[in-house]
Amino acid sequence: MFLIYKSNRLDLLIHQACNIIKKNPLSNPLQNEIFLLNNIENAQWIKICIAEKLKISANIKFFTISDFIWKLFRIFIPDNIHLKKLHKSNIIWKIMTLIEEKKITNLINKKDSQLKKFIFASHVSELFDQYLIYRPDWLDSWEKNNNFINFKSKQKWQKKLWRTLTLDYINNKKHFNILDLLPMLLKKINISKSTFKYIPFRFFICNISDIPISYLSILYSLSKYYQIYLLMTTPYINHKFITKKENNKTQLNLSLYSKEKYYNLYEQYYQLGIIDQVNPILLSCGQYGYEYICFLLLMKNKYINCYTNTYKNNLLNIIQKNILKSTKKKKNKKITDKKIKKIIFNPKDKSVSIHICYNLQREIEILHDNLLYILNKDSLILPKDIIVKSFQLNLYIPFINSVFNSTSTKNRIPFIIYNELSNKHHEIISVFNKLLHLEQNRLYNQEIFNLLQISELAKKFCIDNKDLSILFTLVCKSGIRWGLDQEHIKNLSLPNNVKYTWEYGIKKIMLGYSINNKHVAWKNTFPYNIENKSNVKLICKIINLVKMLHKWKKKLSTPKLLKTWLPLCRQLINDFFYKSDDTENIFNKIEEKWIKIIHTGTKLNYKKKFLFQYYETNYP
Repeated sequence: MFLIYKSNRLDLLIHQACNIIKKNPLSNPLQNEIFLLNNIENAQWIKICIAEKLKISANIKFFTISDFIWKLFRIFIPDNIHLKKLHKSNIIWKIMTLIEEKKITNLINKKDSQLKKFIFASHVSELFDQYLIYRPDWLDSWEKNNNFINFKSKQKWQKKLWRTLTLDYINNKKHFNILDLLPMLLKKINISKSTFKYIPFRFFICNISDIPISYLSILYSLSKYYQIYLLMTTPYINHKFITKKENNKTQLNLSLYSKEKYYNLYEQYYQLGIIDQVNPILLSCGQYGYEYICFLLLMKNKYINCYTNTYKNNLLNIIQKNILKSTKKKKNKKITDKKIKKIIFNPKDKSVSIHICYNLQREIEILHDNLLYILNKDSLILPKDIIVKSFQLNLYIPFINSVFNSTSTKNRIPFIIYNELSNKHHEIISVFNKLLHLEQNRLYNQEIFNLLQISELAKKFCIDNKDLSILFTLVCKSGIRWGLDQEHIKNLSLPNNVKYTWEYGIKKIMLGYSINNKHVAWKNTFPYNIENKSNVKLICKIINLVKMLHKWKKKLSTPKLLKTWLPLCRQLINDFFYKSDDTENIFNKIEEKWIKIIHTGTKLNYKKKFLFQYYETNYP
């Protein structure tokens, strides 16, 4: 059974899922309810909705659609040991090796810098990874040396590069492309029943707006044996996504595998006369989005509408109503200005607002003021009813903490930042990335003290929070501004003035402590006298940190063979971070990722010296 619930509100769809769970509980209480999501970070909100409706939220597993599909492959085709996607890291190192061996495109040359080569390889690996998910038919045609996709001449290098990358897999008949595995899986699903016990008899697909057609065809095949509920948020109540031409009874035969039926659906069915037109708002979903809607429309599915009307007469709700009740306009019908019913807007209406801000902090300040206005205006709205989403939440985390925690108790809004990583883990990873890029960093005095805001790093150098303000004042008064030493500022192409470097400033402080006379110069250096001699111990602590930064700047700025980089991750962690039971897990994950990257490169025989700071360290 493949049942689609449609609504303009996601919370109503989750309530429908709760009703299904309540009325028809799983026969085995130890089995998990399965929810497939586009983003695992949304799982927390769904758990809250389920708990509010059912009074408890337990025994629920959340998967991304991609992870779930590959889990199905492992269950139904266990004998195929090559059931593994061609990982992006593999592609990166293979491309890096190929660039050194031969010219693959005019976009990159052997003589280019290592950094340029790595950036190119990273972008191409990301592109091929998307092809594996959304355009496996292209890759399949390239592997078979077919040309059913007419690329521009400037893009034909992609086909040659892909064939070169996958030559070993093709010769050894190893399967990683979903087009190779899909017919095998569909066949297994149709004939195998013994493996069904490993999968719950139902699962919910929650608001995924661009499921790849290949994944959707697998789920549709499973619906013969399982209960599959697609919870779909759409703005149209009458299912006017795509208008089918009248008297056209063409239907999709999903029992047979054919790539022509699964890809470029809009173009194919428009040319065949099945589809008349696409609603212009749907086009904003992109090509993947409307191909997905097109596929759903052409399947014989049952739809259940769970829409709700809003009755507030503001700009936002007027737009929502117009979209909700929109219908196809008749052709050749002239509409004059007199026939259009114009709407009068309230100048104080703030339901839709656009703000242009000069920096990220100002954005958060405006957000805080608007949330405060909403909460004060309507007492029925509580902070837990508000969700603020961002595509780059990590950039805003320090500003959110600063703005929302700095207000008075009266105006303070309780909040929680939900991210895949905890705040503590995010801070550690952020500092680790900065340490990897010491060579490109100017190391302003403020940046050094920002590092010391991380308790694990401050504890390592025995610096307390109360000491930071004293140390910062001493550093500023001694004239320290940027750069470790003369060599560092020269590499950064800064003015050759060592008087503002950490090395020169520390020299002034230590000279002042030694001769205790600020009017006497020693080797053309005037000392900086410390008024409180007890602060010398604090200065020694910051000197230890600067020495460690200098040591690792040299280590990390020297290209090395991959095997030489292997032990450096743990050494870097040991030199800069205080380890505890709470943080040991994240340090282990960082090291695992580091080792995995290096082992991938060594297995693929990458023998050039490499700077590890090139790698984007987005650790899980």
